[in-house]
Amino acid sequence: MSTIKPIKPLNYLLLRSKCDPNNFSFTSSADIPDLEEFVGQSRALDAARFGICIARDGFNIFALGPKGVGKLSIMQALLKQQAQSMPSPHDACYVHNFEKPNSPRLLLLPQGLGQKLSRDMSSLVEILKTSIPAIFDMKEFAQRIKEIDEKTQKKESSALKKLEDAAQQQDVAILRTAEGFVLAPTHNQELISEADFQKLPKEEREIREKNMEELRKQLTNYLNQISAWNKEHRKEVKEALKYFTMLQVGNSIDDIKKNYQHVPEVITYLEQVQKAILDNPTDFRKQTAGAAYLMAQEYESSSLNRYKVNVFVDNSKQSGAPVVYEDNPSVSNLVGQIDHISRLGALTTDFSLIKSGALQKANGGFLVLDAYKVLTQPFAWSVLKRSLRAKKIVTENINQMLGFLGSVTLEPEPLALQQKVILLGDRRTYYMLCQLDPEFLELFKVAADFDEEIDRNPKNEFLFAQLLKKLSKKENLKPLSKAAVAKMIEHGSRLKEDSQKISTHARKLSDLLHEADHYAQLEQSQNINELHVNKAIAQQEIRASRIKEKFFESIHRGIFMIDTNGKKIGQLNGLSYVLVGEHAFGHPMKITARVSAGKSQVVDIEREVKLGGPIHSKGVLILTGYLNGKFSKTEPSSLSASIVFEQSYGGVEGDSATAAEACALLSAIAQIPLSQSIAITGSMNQHGIIQPVGGINEKIEGFFDVVQKNGSKKGHGVIIPKANMDQLMLKEDVVKAAQKGLFNIYAIETIDEAIEILSGHPAGIINNRGNYPKNSFYQQVANALKDFNKKRGCSS
Repeated sequence: MSTIKPIKPLNYLLLRSKCDPNNFSFTSSADIPDLEEFVGQSRALDAARFGICIARDGFNIFALGPKGVGKLSIMQALLKQQAQSMPSPHDACYVHNFEKPNSPRLLLLPQGLGQKLSRDMSSLVEILKTSIPAIFDMKEFAQRIKEIDEKTQKKESSALKKLEDAAQQQDVAILRTAEGFVLAPTHNQELISEADFQKLPKEEREIREKNMEELRKQLTNYLNQISAWNKEHRKEVKEALKYFTMLQVGNSIDDIKKNYQHVPEVITYLEQVQKAILDNPTDFRKQTAGAAYLMAQEYESSSLNRYKVNVFVDNSKQSGAPVVYEDNPSVSNLVGQIDHISRLGALTTDFSLIKSGALQKANGGFLVLDAYKVLTQPFAWSVLKRSLRAKKIVTENINQMLGFLGSVTLEPEPLALQQKVILLGDRRTYYMLCQLDPEFLELFKVAADFDEEIDRNPKNEFLFAQLLKKLSKKENLKPLSKAAVAKMIEHGSRLKEDSQKISTHARKLSDLLHEADHYAQLEQSQNINELHVNKAIAQQEIRASRIKEKFFESIHRGIFMIDTNGKKIGQLNGLSYVLVGEHAFGHPMKITARVSAGKSQVVDIEREVKLGGPIHSKGVLILTGYLNGKFSKTEPSSLSASIVFEQSYGGVEGDSATAAEACALLSAIAQIPLSQSIAITGSMNQHGIIQPVGGINEKIEGFFDVVQKNGSKKGHGVIIPKANMDQLMLKEDVVKAAQKGLFNIYAIETIDEAIEILSGHPAGIINNRGNYPKNSFYQQVANALKDFNKKRGCSS
């Protein structure tokens, strides 16, 4: 029998990578120079700067990374830096389209001229509201209208006099009635009744009727002439009004034109305004005293609003290119909307009710959006893509898109899109869009992948200290002592579950600093010290640990049955990892195995009842492959076995229990008991090599907490994969227990080492004849399998 080569537990110094505050030359973070770079984001920064600067279609940016790493603040800082070197965009204004009123015109004006033109037009309207009505009180205008009236009346009177004279000569009278002119026969200038007219000789009656018919034609011609004279009269009045209006309008508009000689679009617009005013001067005439108030409102809004200017996007105060972050990217907040108002019971709109959205406000610069929020807003994603593809921004209402708006709406002239769009999101959202939306990579060609960690070395530890200063200064917190900085570095490694890395997750670090600052404030301390950081970490743990404590209480009371002392055959403590929100903890789970002679199979009870996930099932199949390869090379196996997580009532997923399942199964076959005071975690391949697992710190601490509550004795510990050693950042109480020899951590590379630690027996190495050493663990396994084969009649 070969002797056992003892596997020593890890030195306590390897269980937590300490940061010595004496390595720092500063006393507190206030002494550190300000941070001039973004820590650990060189790859993302290079990609972002490339995307910001390249002037090509489709090179919009998707900034991907976990929430809380500072993507928004970093991107905004980069964008604002670039925006300062870019020209300020034009103002965008909507004005009335006098040719097509339902299609408002878009005017792009140099920065600041939008509001100026709006004020100039408002002033013009106010001036004309006074000066044009004054025309009707002018003596010159009244005299001219009187001349036109007299001229027309003279024509009408002269023509009527000729007609009346001709009628009188033929004994016919022309009578005026409420319904118009009427012809009636006379005798000696006296009207003849119908009865007397019928008494006249037939020949005379026929002559008179013929004359009256001719007069009727002349009368009709006269009435037609009156209509033409009235039309000419109205034309002359309009021309007169236009002439006098021009005297009032011309100079005012010419004064405005002088300020916009360098903007041809405005000159063209002002000429159209002048023509519209001259054609419709009565728009400015005040309502009569008897007009209803609502009618006056209607007159004011519908007639005079068309001379105003809607400053759709005002960049008058913009320095450089705009950088806009839209927190609620609905369709209306992205591309604007066209409002409607109720007038006399009907919904109406005009160009002055067009409102801008984030795309218009960011035009000429940068728009930053949260990808998840865009995707969850109805139609927002499709509207954003359509705008980027078409390179224009069309203002439209979502009700119009859905067909719910029955009233008349507008079709404003679209704004040409000239901007970069930056989406912020996690990696899952990015890769989902890559897979499911074929247009996504055509529109967002630049991926800025933000990391949440940096390598832990002296240089980066100092950079991390600068990051802490930046965060505390930004949030107006107290500076940190160098011991507190050291604790924050250790906590940063703990967050990453890697002693060789430091987390740069800005939100988590900032939250912890805020809490530590709170405790420093309560103690009226000048700095945040080590005790404040430790208390903040502990309190965060306590606030989130209700479920963990309930679970551990059930173990202590024996409701959840876990043995932490003695030895048992075919069972041992595996370790599970639970994530509740952002709080994670580990706890032991009893894994048991039973074996018997039968057909060659290992039954995964979790899989059979559909509680085991595919990765867990894969682990059991790997275990089966390991057993067959190690013990059934020369003859078939007659082993029937079952493995289960006891008292597991939810889903089981992952392969981190493969090593534990292998040990339990081998123990059941060999009938050699395993220690219950040592838990094990680790994945295993088909060759018995132990592979790393996740949540290693929480798993170790979970078992430690259980044995502490049950009364810790020497001999307790946890077996972990050697490949997980770099991830060890255990709590101080675990490290202290290990230093005193009260709790041991064993790092293994093969399942053989786990067997020897748990059983106290040498595993055994097979010799050239295919036999294991006498009294070794694997000899007992091999002998048991041969017995099963004999019972099944499978022995060679």
